Amino acid sequence: MARSTSKKDLKARIKKLERKLRSSQAEAEKARAKSKKWKKRAKRDDAAVTDATAATAAPAPAETPRRRPAARGAAAGRRARDDAAVTDATSPAAARARSPRRRSSARGTRGGRTSTATSGTPDATWTVAQLREEAQRRRIPGYYSKSKAALLADLGG
Repeated sequence: MARSTSKKDLKARIKKLERKLRSSQAEAEKARAKSKKWKKRAKRDDAAVTDATAATAAPAPAETPRRRPAARGAAAGRRARDDAAVTDATSPAAARARSPRRRSSARGTRGGRTSTATSGTPDATWTVAQLREEAQRRRIPGYYSKSKAALLADLGG
């Protein structure tokens, strides 16, 4: 009788160990996939740096670089990183592109107009982004969830 109990215990232990093994194998596969992804990304980045250094080493004299229109939001960050890849990888511009970017207080304004460039009190010509920036500067609570009309009223416009 003691023998059948030990067989049950052994079978239960085997099942538990098999589950652990499957779980460990799944985690190992995830780690391999992640490693493969990061290696691929590193190769791509190395290739971009190599291409950039080759391009900056001997620029074509007859070519003039075309200017791209200004980008906004997440596209601006990608463009900055792409532009940094074109410059020398050790340049300050490349270092700035690799470092985490802080959001500019003028982000989201239209026409390059910021609240520091405007004078007087806010009026209906100001964008919501400009009004929020001014409300933040004046430390008005709850400014981000307010509508344009509420912001204008709070700011005295």
